[in-house]
Amino acid sequence: MSQLNNSVEKNIEFHPKALENVEEIKKLSAKLTGLIQETLNLHQSDQLEYEALQDLLEVIIQLYGQKYDDGQRFPMIAPDSDINATTALVAASSLLKMKNIEIFELGMWQSWSGSR
Repeated sequence: MSQLNNSVEKNIEFHPKALENVEEIKKLSAKLTGLIQETLNLHQSDQLEYEALQDLLEVIIQLYGQKYDDGQRFPMIAPDSDINATTALVAASSLLKMKNIEIFELGMWQSWSGSR
């Protein structure tokens, strides 16, 4: 096993299989993004079962949270994204509702954690 130095300068044991996974994720991410974008462009999102979307969102949000915990603070979506304000609010509202978090609690967490 080799050592990797992440953004918060923690030394962690790194399993060689993880590097293979990361490389495969990079390849598949580009392909999956393209396929999903094409589905959106063709207005065929109703053909994809919601469970598949939930599975993808769950692991992506977990990964984002892990990177946040590791000190990697970056916007979840690129600033030049095509996502409009309504779509962002729908997604944020759904996440808050799913975890039973009130908007006031979000504001308090942002103040306490300095994440604004």
